[in-house]
Amino acid sequence: MILLSGCAAGPNYSGPPDVALGPGEQQSFARAEGLSRAEPSSREPWWRGLNDPLLSSLIEQALQDSPTIAMAEARIREARGNLRAERASLFPSLGLSAAYARMRLPEGLSSNSELYGSGMSASWEPDLWGGKHDGVQRAQANVGQQFAALADAQVSLSAQVAQTYVSLRSGQERVRLVARSMALLEEASRLVEQRFEAGVATRAELEQLRQERGHVAADLAELRGNVAVDTDRLSVLCGRAPTALDSQLNSPVAKVPLPPSSVFVGNPRTMLGHRPDVRAAERALAAATAEVGARVAARFPQVKFAGILGLGGSSAKDLIDPGQISMLLAPQISWSFLDFGRTKARVEAAQAGRDVAAAHYRETVLGALEDAEASLARFGQAREQLAHTMLSDDSLGRMLALQREKQAAGTVSRLALIDLERQKLTASVAVVETQARVTASFISVQKALGLGWSAER
Repeated sequence: MILLSGCAAGPNYSGPPDVALGPGEQQSFARAEGLSRAEPSSREPWWRGLNDPLLSSLIEQALQDSPTIAMAEARIREARGNLRAERASLFPSLGLSAAYARMRLPEGLSSNSELYGSGMSASWEPDLWGGKHDGVQRAQANVGQQFAALADAQVSLSAQVAQTYVSLRSGQERVRLVARSMALLEEASRLVEQRFEAGVATRAELEQLRQERGHVAADLAELRGNVAVDTDRLSVLCGRAPTALDSQLNSPVAKVPLPPSSVFVGNPRTMLGHRPDVRAAERALAAATAEVGARVAARFPQVKFAGILGLGGSSAKDLIDPGQISMLLAPQISWSFLDFGRTKARVEAAQAGRDVAAAHYRETVLGALEDAEASLARFGQAREQLAHTMLSDDSLGRMLALQREKQAAGTVSRLALIDLERQKLTASVAVVETQARVTASFISVQKALGLGWSAER
């Protein structure tokens, strides 16, 4: 009788709506100038390209131990359980029962009696209009949506760990450079104090240095605080308590990791296939379409078959007497043809929900395209800034070397050299900040391309 079921009354899902990608965008990104469009020879995770073993280890630890990933995996198990329940609803349900009843009646009525019974009950509601199959499809789409949510969590988490790690390494390097600048300021202050006592320097020169020392000391305190915050954040992202990774991250202090020379970006179509949020939006649309079918099926008559087969009688021995067989077959048909528009309203609400899901899918696709183009533009801008910053740093380095030679020859004072050394340190800080910006924008590109998630578990 199962063959009687499955006549679909609702809409069939034929895939997501097409979204226009714009002229030429199907072939390449507009902001990907100078980046590779050829498939890479290696399929390793993108963070391996930063050539920082500790960073790779932290990301893989986070993907293994983070509560965020554990929650996403639990939601997959929940969705799979709901799918199994929906599939089971397509088949008959069977049950066993046993009962004992004793009746004591008032005087003048029939005599008191006992009743023993046991048997098997069965019920089945055939899926005449496809509503239950739509429920299965909705549950299947929900499973796919939860897998996409897991992938999205993996993409976000790997990028967040990498961004925080880059911020930490940048902060640690800036602490070292600013601390060196602070030491030079203290040396300059001592020299100016000596000159002031000798009547060569003015009080204004001395106070200016003291004021500058206060600003640099405040900046140094802020940098050290940010380093501590980043260290604790990395510990939590990896599923550990704050401070758990202090010794691992603070000794030895490493440089800011830099992106590989060749960065693969692919094309918009490839990117949309990788983006977990686009996949999740598509599965949500599939689930919403199936919900429409389930609501439409509820408008038609429903048929249900119930039956009981058992043994029983007025004594316990009747429970094993084949002659005491009782059987009941009860087909039932129900149809809420007059519900004052309640079922119709639910259909209309489900249709509106499907329209919302379709609009959300389109919004997600356009947002993904915008995200990719913006991250590529920032990456290109950061690389150009780094080139200019490094030229300035190199120039100051050459000037400093010349000034040191002049100081050794006695033609330049120590105070003048200190001032140039501090300028060089400031330029080096700018280089470190720009390197961090380049790597952070590279990480944003990888996230925008939807990379960083593993296959379904």
